Amino acid sequence: MKPVTRRLKRHFGSTAKRVAVRPQRPWYWSWLFAGLLMLAGYFIGSWQFYGRDYSDLRSHVERLTKENQSLQAKVVYSESQLKVEQATQNNLKKELAKLHDEDMQLKVDLASYKTMLGEKKAKRGR
Repeated sequence: MKPVTRRLKRHFGSTAKRVAVRPQRPWYWSWLFAGLLMLAGYFIGSWQFYGRDYSDLRSHVERLTKENQSLQAKVVYSESQLKVEQATQNNLKKELAKLHDEDMQLKVDLASYKTMLGEKKAKRGR
């Protein structure tokens, strides 16, 4: 049993020999291969981009641009309507407050006239 554990320790233990793994091809071949792959990717991408007919996309973009302009016009119109409604509402608030103050003043005047008439009737009754 001892020889088997010794063999395992010799290959896998802390006393195992260090081994350096080196690639079989030189580094410049790896760089050349990576450059060729990048060049092939560039050519495939440019072929797909420039080889297509983009007239349908252009017409789609023009249609979306016109739609965007019409929506912007609607937004401007809606904002102006909102401003007009807000101004009208503010004017109505001011007018209502003014009418409320006038109503209160009239109620005070009415109360004072009623008290004056009440005093005259009381003096006549004596």
